[in-house]
Amino acid sequence: MRTPLALMLSSAILVAWAASGCRGGADGESEPGPAATEDSQPAPAPTQPVNQVTPPAEARPRESSPATPPEPAPPAAPTPHWQPDLSVALQVAEREGKPVMALFYHRTYGGSMEMRREGMNDPEVGRLAQFFSCVQIEYDNAVEKAEELGVAAVPCLVFLRPDGTPFMTAQGYGTPNRVASSMEEALRRYRSGGEARPGPTENR
Repeated sequence: MRTPLALMLSSAILVAWAASGCRGGADGESEPGPAATEDSQPAPAPTQPVNQVTPPAEARPRESSPATPPEPAPPAAPTPHWQPDLSVALQVAEREGKPVMALFYHRTYGGSMEMRREGMNDPEVGRLAQFFSCVQIEYDNAVEKAEELGVAAVPCLVFLRPDGTPFMTAQGYGTPNRVASSMEEALRRYRSGGEARPGPTENR
């Protein structure tokens, strides 16, 4: 038979247990979810758009402009076309209907060398030379021919017709202007009995 004290303790234990059960239901504890497995992977983070940076205008490569073509060089001034010897010069003169301009010079005389270097390379002399069959003759190599043609001093210009007949001479050193004047006068005299046709003369 239980005593009143034992009954009171039993009743207190029942009340405490009942109260504990009620609080658990009231708190609404949710059932534990499924445990994570080893194969599960975390969800990937959303991909962020990549911001493309546009370089400033001065940093961009510039298109190269086409190179300006160089200006064409001016045409070279004409120079006389010298024949190898007098016989060839006469043949060319006969074929092309031109007079012959023979320059007699001496290889050791300063006046001769200067006239060959400066007088014969003058642009106006070169222009007029296309109307002649031109030849240079070293005096020591053709003394007899020089005397035959009336050469008294060197340098000397002798103008001949295609048949070899001399019709004009210009004795001594000549400046470019004097040489050009002599050539113009020779053409004028030649044309009084024949025509000097212009055109390039090549060494043959």
